[in-house]
Amino acid sequence: MIQATSPLYRETSPVAALGLLFLLGCSSGVLQHIPAVTVVSGVDLSRYSTKGFFFSTEPYSAPHETMGLVAVTSYAELSQEKVEGTLLGGKEWTTIPVALQTVLDTVYARAVAMGADGFVKMEFHSVTTPATIEHPSIPGIEITGVAIKRRGSP
Repeated sequence: MIQATSPLYRETSPVAALGLLFLLGCSSGVLQHIPAVTVVSGVDLSRYSTKGFFFSTEPYSAPHETMGLVAVTSYAELSQEKVEGTLLGGKEWTTIPVALQTVLDTVYARAVAMGADGFVKMEFHSVTTPATIEHPSIPGIEITGVAIKRRGSP
C-alpha cells in the first residue's frame, strides 16, 4: 500500500491513478487469440477490354488525348448491433467491406462519361476515415489515375 508520505503518492495525479485502475481492471487475465488471415484481392479487367477499354498502372506512351483526372474513393458500410449479455447493453460494429471490382466499375463509368477509352497511371490506395465518437474508423479503397482517349481508336 502506498502511504500519503511516499513520493510516488504525491506525484501521482487522480487521473493517472484512475487510468491505472482502469487498465488493471480491463486486463482480466483472459487471453485472446487472433488467427492469421490471408486476403487475396483481384479484379477482372476482361469485362472492360472486350469493350475496347484499356487499363494500365503505367503511363501510356502512344499518341492519346488526356481527358481528365479521376479519383474514386469508396468506404465500407457499417452496421451496429446490440450485443446481449454485455455491461451497459454494449453494441458491436460490423464492417461490410468495399468490393474492389465495384470501385473499378465506378472508375470505368466516370472515365467513359468523360469520353475516355483508357485509364492509365492507375493507383490503388487503402484509405481510412478517422474514428469519431459516433463510429469507429471506416476502411475504404481509393483508385486514382488519368482518363485518356487513345488516338486511332474508335
